[in-house]
Amino acid sequence: MVIDFKKVPPKKLFLVGILTFIPVLAALLLYSLNYTGNPQGIPHEFAVDNEERVYLSLDSGIYVAEDDRLTLLLPPTRYGYALSVSEDDMLTIADASVIRIVDLAKSNLVSGRMEVVKRTHALYSALYSVWRENWETDSQNGVTYRLRHITYYYEILREDKDGSTVILRKPYSNGIWDSLARNSILFLSLYLGAEIILISFYVKKHPEIQKKVEDIAGRTVK
Repeated sequence: MVIDFKKVPPKKLFLVGILTFIPVLAALLLYSLNYTGNPQGIPHEFAVDNEERVYLSLDSGIYVAEDDRLTLLLPPTRYGYALSVSEDDMLTIADASVIRIVDLAKSNLVSGRMEVVKRTHALYSALYSVWRENWETDSQNGVTYRLRHITYYYEILREDKDGSTVILRKPYSNGIWDSLARNSILFLSLYLGAEIILISFYVKKHPEIQKKVEDIAGRTVK
C-alpha cells in the first residue's frame, strides 16, 4: 500500500502532521525530565536525624527534606549511597568506595553545605553492604522510621508505641509527572502505533489516494 500524497487533501496532511508533531514534542520534553537532576523516583535509602529531617538517596543524588523542601547535598553516584544518622546527629554517607562523616550541627543544610569531618576510602565497605539489606527502615532513639512505596509514590512513617504517623510523603502530582517522564517513550510508541493503524484504515476506505505502481512483470498493482 503506497499513498499518493498529491491526492491527499492538504487539510488531512496538516492534521496528521499536527497530531504527530505535538505528541512527539511532548514525549521528548517529558523524557528530558529524567536528566534534569530533579528529585524523582523512589529513594534507594533514607535516614532521619534528631530533628526529623529526612535524608534521601535518589537517582539524582542525596537530598535533605525539611519544611516540604528538598535540597541537594551530593550529586549522584553510579551505585547509590548508604545513609545513617547517629544519636549525636552525625550523618554517615557511604558509597561503593568512599565513606563521609558529616557533622550536622556545623552544616548549613538550607544552602546545601555539609561539614565533612572525616572522609575515608573503603572499597565495598560493610556499611554499604548493610544498606542493601536494610534500606527500607531506620531505627534510632527507640523510634523506627519506615519507607513505604508503591510504584512512583512513597512516604516515610514514624512508628513508636503510640502508633504510626507520616512525616514525609511525595506529592501525588510529582508521582504523576514522574510516571509520565519515565514511561513517555512507551506511551509515544503506543500512540504512533495506533495512529499508523488509523491511517491504514483511512487509506483502505479511500482507494483514490493510493498510488499505483508496476511490479517487475509490468503489471499495475496498488
